[in-house]
Amino acid sequence: MIKSLYPGTFAATLENGIRVITEAIPTAKSVSLGVWIRAGSRDDLPCNAGMAHFIEHLLFKGTKKHDALAISRAIDSVGGFINGATTKEYTCYWIDVPADGLDFAVDLLIEMIKDPLFAAEEIERERKVVFEEIKGMNDDPQQVAFNLFSAGLWQERHPLSSPVLGSRETIAHIDRDAIVDFYQRLYSPDNMVIAACGALDHNRFIERVALLFNGIENNAIGHTRRPPQIRMDYNRHRRDTAQSHIYVALPGFAVGDQDRFALEALITVFGSGMSSRLFRIIREERAIAYDVGSLLNLYSDGGAVVTYAALSPQKVDETIEIILREIEQLSRDGISAQELHLAKTKLKGNFTLSLEAHSNRMARLGARACIGNEILSPEQVIDKLDNLTLADIGQVIDRVIGANQRTLLEKINLTVVGPP
Repeated sequence: MIKSLYPGTFAATLENGIRVITEAIPTAKSVSLGVWIRAGSRDDLPCNAGMAHFIEHLLFKGTKKHDALAISRAIDSVGGFINGATTKEYTCYWIDVPADGLDFAVDLLIEMIKDPLFAAEEIERERKVVFEEIKGMNDDPQQVAFNLFSAGLWQERHPLSSPVLGSRETIAHIDRDAIVDFYQRLYSPDNMVIAACGALDHNRFIERVALLFNGIENNAIGHTRRPPQIRMDYNRHRRDTAQSHIYVALPGFAVGDQDRFALEALITVFGSGMSSRLFRIIREERAIAYDVGSLLNLYSDGGAVVTYAALSPQKVDETIEIILREIEQLSRDGISAQELHLAKTKLKGNFTLSLEAHSNRMARLGARACIGNEILSPEQVIDKLDNLTLADIGQVIDRVIGANQRTLLEKINLTVVGPP
């Protein structure tokens, strides 16, 4: 049964559990198509960290019908683009093609998902490629600092603590049996979402997906995820780098939380963008950092509000003092009506601009469906932002920061990475 989500956008759940979501753009001349699997790095076993990402690579290395070169040539032959990505929550594969290449793109992408070969020689070849990717990650001071921060952020060695890529040691020990086991457990229809946006017909698209998945039954073994909890701690990691990296984290909440729009507005005022408080004070007034800002690390079942700065080691203590002082002021005084208006305008504008690309619209649908969140229409999102009040912001401040300094200090996770 096809259900209307909002004008032009429909969803259907096939008999085997796979969810299909389409958004037709009448004026489009291309289509973005993606398959989203609820299998991210947080689903890796500790001994096989990096497995979800490794499998993402391997699905491009050949099926029972096409080898890796044939897949690449086929995409080029229709003027399309294909790629994949692994996050801590999910893995996605997508294709952008001109409108007349849609049937081909659907067939190829579903073939890659359904029938990966996992040839032994390709596993060994791609293992070397992932080793190089890990080397690149380890050569990037900012990425190393973030990984060290993440490793100490969550309580009880939570799976979110591990890098998506894993480590050289874990990738080296992954064998074909473990790959096939992970794939069979998590690459199951009821653990997938197919999303498409652009020049398409809803009914025809859903019929084609249903035909290609005909006879494919669920084989997933249900897996549960443990909600993350922030560890209140101070971590200092000594590294011989020119800059120090500071992370200050506070508890956030799930990406689908009812207060998420208010939290986005609050972070916009506090540390996101060139007009934010932190950017103005730390970079524009004090000139002690080039890179400074706040971001949201929100997952399906929890999250963190993170402030980051990269700067001279001699300025670490001063910068930490500024960040904590600004958090205390935020807790005490909140934000002004003018700041809220500016944040709302910025968020609405950024969201509207993102909708100009079919791939962004497709990704918005696929990602939200994959992690089980409500899909709002663009107009509903704008309304949510328009209707934010200072009272909404105050409620979020109380949830995230608390009402007094003792509560604040108890909630903070502080990490510094850099020279002694």
